[in-house]
This record gives sequence, structure tokens and C-alpha cells, in this order.
Amino acid sequence: MANFLSLDLGSSKIKALICRESGEIIKSAEKEIMPSYKSQKVEYDPKEFLKSCFEVLGLVLNDFPEEIDAFCVASQRSSFLFCDSKGEPLTPILSWQDGRASELLEKINISQEETNEITGLYKTPYYSASKASLLLKEIASLSSQKILFMPLPSFLIFHLSFGKYFICDCAIAQRTLLFDAGKGIWSGRLCDIFGISENILPKIVPTFLKEPLMLNFNSKKLPLRAMTGDQQAAALPFLDEKTALVNFGTGAFILGFCGEKFIKIPGILTSVSSAEEKNISYMLEGTVNSCGTFLKWLELKMGIKPHKTSVYGEKTSEIFVIPAIGGIGSPYWDYDTKTSFYGFDAQSGSQDLVNAALEGIIFLLNESIEVMRKKINFSQIAVTGGLSDLDYLPSFLSDITRLNVFRPKAKEATSLGLSYFTAAKMGFDCRGWEMFNKEKEFSPLFEDSIIEKKKIKWKNFFSSVRNLNHKK
Repeated sequence: MANFLSLDLGSSKIKALICRESGEIIKSAEKEIMPSYKSQKVEYDPKEFLKSCFEVLGLVLNDFPEEIDAFCVASQRSSFLFCDSKGEPLTPILSWQDGRASELLEKINISQEETNEITGLYKTPYYSASKASLLLKEIASLSSQKILFMPLPSFLIFHLSFGKYFICDCAIAQRTLLFDAGKGIWSGRLCDIFGISENILPKIVPTFLKEPLMLNFNSKKLPLRAMTGDQQAAALPFLDEKTALVNFGTGAFILGFCGEKFIKIPGILTSVSSAEEKNISYMLEGTVNSCGTFLKWLELKMGIKPHKTSVYGEKTSEIFVIPAIGGIGSPYWDYDTKTSFYGFDAQSGSQDLVNAALEGIIFLLNESIEVMRKKINFSQIAVTGGLSDLDYLPSFLSDITRLNVFRPKAKEATSLGLSYFTAAKMGFDCRGWEMFNKEKEFSPLFEDSIIEKKKIKWKNFFSSVRNLNHKK
């Protein structure tokens, strides 16, 4: 039986698992990681990060006597650091959540329209380019030596190969904001605009490597066969013309299948789904910046959190919430609107607030779904991520979109999704992977007229709050 090892470089945890070609999980391990927060700066210590990666790999490999047939890496996107030519860190790891370059980005002489035309994305400080440009201006030593621009998976692979491989795939390259998503190459124009030499960027490779690159961990050979972004990894087993995916994590993401068409919709991201030597597949991507982050904030600041037993349809009051920690994502890209609450009365309780927060996440997600469905008409939605276990979220998602929603058995789909993709590419029959079968299905609960009234009230509230926040 073939063994697949997947490593998920998440924003709050590093996870590893080994599974068989049948999809059976043999071993798994995880370790929490915590960035430091200081004003707009969000950073990880690179040596501690690498140490955590090695600890998690050790937990699954050190007493595993069998060979690994395929090693796969999925990663948070946009996080990066600068290293010297030997891979020694010269800066902290700047998280994708880091917003320090917002002022610099406003001065970068390229329009949102041209940025989107080249990259499929929009100018925001959360992508790497503006932060890298800022560091090059602020740290004089970076310009006086040979340096390497390291996306997070590139940093890990460089060290597991003892400096032999300096690579990333198209999905990770795209999140630098230096990548021409239509051509599948680094963009000379964007590199010039941001003042970043192509010579310091990693080599771009396909999502799946037909010929493995041999890495090494504690004398254990790890044949690298696939690498990509975390959202791509979660989506790969599910996306097709009729099925979209919502992944609930730190943020919430709606992903819709485009095939090889580089479809553009104003306000929506056109992301690389996977890439081969000559062909790139794409997906439309809508984002809610604050999902798990907002629920964690409610728990830490107000002492309340959602319960798995919360049942959609049992609300005692009508409260609306805009979860805007980190700003409003697609299709508005609004970083001025603040988190807002409306509708409290004497009968309102803490559970009403939690339920309204869950609904607020779905309402924001639906703003992107409505726009996306004008170009890609999917008929059902799969939900993954740890928070998909809260029945309230997929139940309300079904009611608001009027679509059938299902939750697969594999809720933590990132590592398993990339293993599934890799096994299929290697020629294994993956139809028996039970974790991707439906665990539970959700259908619209209330009548169309009731939901339509609720959506109108939400949109009026949302519009009013945005207008208030944008008044000078």
C-alpha cells in the first residue's frame, strides 16, 4: 500500500497526516503556532516556525517504519520572508494578515483594473509584494547581499532539500501579486513596479510533479509530489461545474469552478486552482476576512461562543451583525467599515448574538455568491473546515442561497484534499475515499418570501453602515 504524507502550514496550526492510497488515515499530528501582533505588524519567528514544522513531521515519521511514496505541502498563502543564499532568515515571516504596507501600496503606480487584469487579484496590503517592497526600502542590508524572496512553502522545501530546491507552485506565486496568472510566469511589469528583481524569486513548478523532488527529514526520504495553497488543497476533491466549496476557517472562502477559462468578475478573485506544465485551471474566489477570527474575538472579549447544539430557526430576536475584523472582503474590498451590531432589545441573549454572528458571516459570503453565480451557475455547495461542524452555518447558507448544501466526512479537508489530488494524479483509484462522501445534507428551511425579507433587511443595514463609515 502506498503512503501519502501531507503537511498543512496553517495560520494557527501546523498539521501532518499520513494516509494510505485507500484514504485511510494512519497517523496525524499538529502543533499550534502563534504570530506576534503589534499594530499592523503580524509576524512569525522563522526559526521557531521551522522548528515547529520539524516537530510535527517527527511526530508522524520517527516511529513510522514504512516508506513515504508521496510528500505534499499545502500552505497559508501570501506569508513570506527574506533569506540569504543559504536559507538563513534575514527578516521575520510576515503573515498574510500583516497590513503594514497599506500606505506604500496607495503610492504604487498601478490601477486596480490593471492589477486584476494581470494577476486575477486586487491590490491589498495582505499580498506579499507591497510588504516585500517596504522591507527592501527599510532594511539597508537587504540590498547589500544575495537574498532570496521566500514564500512559506519555499522556505520549508529549501531546508528539507539542504538548499537544492528553491520553488513554489502557481497558486502560491499568484499570492505574491507578482505573478501573471494568464501566462503562468512572473510578471516583469509588476516586479519593476514593486522594485523586486525576478532573480530573487523562486522557480515556478506545476501543482503536481510528475518526477518527484527528493527531500530528506532525519534520513527519511520524502519524494515531493505536490504543493499548493491551503484553499486550493481543500477545494481540489470537490470543485466541478455543479459544485462550489465553502471553507470555514480563519476567514470564510467560497470557491467556484472555472476550468481553464480565466473568468473575470469585478470584485471577485480569479485564483489559480491547479497548474500543469502548459495548462492552468482557475476558480473564482470570494472571501470573508473574519470568520473564525470573529468568533474567537466574541469568545475572548465577551465570553460567548457558538455551540454545536445551536439550531437554526430557533432565534428569539432579529439581530444583525457585520463581522468586519480585518475589513470587508469581496466583492467590496472595504477596509473602512467597522464591525457593527443592530437589533438588540430587552429579550436578546448571548446566544442570539452568537447566532447573528454566524448569520453575518453567511450574509457577507452571499454577497460574493450572488455575483459569482452570474457567470458560473453551480447548483450545490460543499462545506469544509472545522467550523462547518456547526450545523447553524450550513443550514443558514442553504436558506440564504436557496441551494442544497452538504458536509463531507472530511471537514479538515486541506491535507486530505491534497493527498487525494496527488493519489489520483499518480494513477490510484480514489473512488473509495469515504471521507469525501456526504456526512450530512442541508436544504432550505423557510419559504422564499421569508428569506427574501430577511435579505432585504440585511442589505439595508449593511448599506447604511458602509455609508456611515465612509462619510468624511
